[in-house]
Amino acid sequence: MVNLASLLADREDLAGAEQWLRLAAAAGATEAFVGLGILAHAGGDLDAAETWWRQAADAGNPTAMFNLGVLAEERDAPTVAEDWCVRAAAAGDHEARVNLGSLRAQRGEFGPEPGHR
Repeated sequence: MVNLASLLADREDLAGAEQWLRLAAAAGATEAFVGLGILAHAGGDLDAAETWWRQAADAGNPTAMFNLGVLAEERDAPTVAEDWCVRAAAAGDHEARVNLGSLRAQRGEFGPEPGHR
């Protein structure tokens, strides 16, 4: 169901994609929660995106954790963004590790150590 939804989304049939994602979500597919969050986010419904991604994150999905971190950045909540990036990185999401480094660099946590250039 998730793969069919992805194919429909690629063909810009977002209504069809959402229909299949909802069916997959009802069957418990965490990837469907992530996809529904992406559709909601793309449509500007950040609260719905957060709700879907939280469900997937609660089930251990690292992509959802990463997306929640990005959403927190968009909402100018850097501490929340970092918390989600830490969780996503611990769950194995490589992009979260990169984003975590970026968040920390923005705070000035990474700089030359004394005696180094």
